[in-house]
Amino acid sequence: MRETWLSENQRLVSQDNFGHELAAVEAATKKHEAIETDINAYEERVQAVVAVAEELETEQYHDIDRINAR
Repeated sequence: MRETWLSENQRLVSQDNFGHELAAVEAATKKHEAIETDINAYEERVQAVVAVAEELETEQYHDIDRINAR
């Protein structure tokens, strides 16, 4: 999982200034839709990472706190 991708998308979705003109609002809507598409594409990967982390925790992996922090 690319942490830069995550932080960049988090920054984009937390913005609340969509502009005051129709063109600006439409551009913001297209950006939002693109982010949704990216998130949906990554969902399967994220679920796989979560499953691995859960398995590591179940098996009492020695450095699980560091894994969970990420």
